[in-house]
Amino acid sequence: MMSLLQQLLYNESLALSWRDIIVPLVCQVVQTVRPDVKNDDDMDIRQYVHIKKIPGGKKSDSVVVNGFVCTKNIAHK
Repeated sequence: MMSLLQQLLYNESLALSWRDIIVPLVCQVVQTVRPDVKNDDDMDIRQYVHIKKIPGGKKSDSVVVNGFVCTKNIAHK
């Protein structure tokens, strides 16, 4: 898994220091997201996990948020 992650970071021109941030987050997601394939849930984790970038944040600010996340302009949609 680590070599795949390193390759992905390289492909996206991201520093290897992101590895130390991403690995714990991925482990938390894997333990949390449980698709129910018996009830026809999609196995593609991209249906359940979304990554949001917040301008001005630091790498160490990265967290997994369980539930719903809304932007402040949701009322305008």
